Amino acid sequence: MNTREKGKNKEEMAERFLKKRGYKVVDRNYQKKVGEIDLIVKKDRTLVFVEVRSLKKGHIDPIETVNAKKRERIIKTARLFLAEHEEFEDYDVRFDVVGIFGNKINHIENAFWEGI
Repeated sequence: MNTREKGKNKEEMAERFLKKRGYKVVDRNYQKKVGEIDLIVKKDRTLVFVEVRSLKKGHIDPIETVNAKKRERIIKTARLFLAEHEEFEDYDVRFDVVGIFGNKINHIENAFWEGI
């Protein structure tokens, strides 16, 4: 299995995990020139932009692997998504990170924030 297939597999694991917790998938692998968002989900009136991280060691907090440059790209991409989808203009917005260590999943809500 190559790196891309592994990443897709982990994103599917994260998606199943979130669906079991009541989230509905809005989009997957949303891409623009400035960046990509792995999953966009919603629950109630909250739209969540999710970064999925697959980690080899379970002793690292997944948020530590999302550096400032990556956060900035996710935020810029989220702004473009919101500009294209007016149906979410009244939603609260949140940025989460889902870390996957083998079969263990760590969901970090509000992992970072930027006023949009």
